[in-house]
Amino acid sequence: MPTHFLRYVGEPRSEDDGYAAALNDANLTTLDPWSTSDENIEAHFVLGGRRSTVELSPMARDVFDLGAIVYIADEIVPRATADDRWTRVFAFTVPVADMARWESASSKLVSCLSFLSGDTYALTWMERPPNVPGGPAHRTKLGGNYDAVCLFSGGVDSLLGTNMLLSENKRVLLIGHYADGVTSSAQRDLFAFIEKKYPGRAALLQVNVARSLKRNHRFELPKKAEITHRARSFLFLTAGVAAAMATGTTRLYIPENGLIAVNAPLGRSRQGTLSTRTAHPRYIELFNDVLSALGIDVRVQNPFSYQSKTDMVQSVTEADLREALIRSVSCAHAGNLRWEGDSTITHCGYCVPCLYRRAAFLLAGIEEDGYLYDVFKDLRKMSDDTARDFRLLVRFALSIASAKEVEVMAALLRHGAFSAGPTGDEYTRRAQMLRRWAASFIELARQRATTPTRKIVGL
Repeated sequence: MPTHFLRYVGEPRSEDDGYAAALNDANLTTLDPWSTSDENIEAHFVLGGRRSTVELSPMARDVFDLGAIVYIADEIVPRATADDRWTRVFAFTVPVADMARWESASSKLVSCLSFLSGDTYALTWMERPPNVPGGPAHRTKLGGNYDAVCLFSGGVDSLLGTNMLLSENKRVLLIGHYADGVTSSAQRDLFAFIEKKYPGRAALLQVNVARSLKRNHRFELPKKAEITHRARSFLFLTAGVAAAMATGTTRLYIPENGLIAVNAPLGRSRQGTLSTRTAHPRYIELFNDVLSALGIDVRVQNPFSYQSKTDMVQSVTEADLREALIRSVSCAHAGNLRWEGDSTITHCGYCVPCLYRRAAFLLAGIEEDGYLYDVFKDLRKMSDDTARDFRLLVRFALSIASAKEVEVMAALLRHGAFSAGPTGDEYTRRAQMLRRWAASFIELARQRATTPTRKIVGL
């Protein structure tokens, strides 16, 4: 059975029979994003360290709010309750300003969301009342003439993507979504570096969408029950699109190394949406299809589609940029960085993002501290859970290094097929990237790992 959600957009008028009936339907969970003094979803925009008003057109507001309600709904419904313990069924009733445009994009939107999260979606649109609030008024307003909007996570890839765009003399609006203080702090720290290196050429707009911390809500939310967050990327991109629309910008960049983007599965347990598809080329294609169907003149692209993190970091020669890379945060456990009371630890060292980062840095001659575990030396004393990803990654690299071309292509396709592109070489270039990474990672592991570690992982 589907779990039903309704987007709240204010009190119904006398002619809003469908909306009024939905508000009174006890089977629907009402999601109130940033609309009232007692909303159950808060959205904050911070520009230059100050709360800001982002003046959104009705369409941009609908895009952003859809990202917010999908994100919160994703947290409410536990995957464990699904028949297969993964695939949930969502039904959304969404009042919007231009129902015809959303209806024309509905099937593409369902395909996009389903590919991203592995869930099933049903979308019902209705005309929204004209009294939707425009958001809280604060002292600073978003403005400026930008050539590009770029998602800015506080990690290696977004820093290098930003640096690339600014080095091309573009003016860039950075969009940083954060769910914890560590991520927010990393974004501000790296932006300070960017501002010093390219003064006046970039601005950072930080966005936070979360369950409201206010004590009393008109519409109470069920407790948070799911942490897989497969739909989080949809919120990232809708925030970026809304900012692009607000500034008249048509290019939205999601800098993500090509290896993580295709996220070739390390084992059977990581196939499909069991691993993230945050920047998968098929997901970006589907998201762009939605924007086209809505008549929104914004296009999303990944500038690092054919580069692994190792490729990217090895290309960095500037000393100041290499130093800034060390201050970035890549860990999948970034919200829990104070392990064992040691404030110097900034990365777990054993999650997949940490493993890709560590290998890239070492191969580029960048040494850094701050890891809870050094998998090359500590594997024997690590638990099965903390050692699992390194074992899988070594096994995967070995399989790629010895694989036939068709086997490498199969690894690329296990997360979903994507367009071959106008030149037809999309798969070939990504396969070459995969082989480059595998060869360099195996060489590093053999040189760096202790004898017990090499025996454990089969090196």
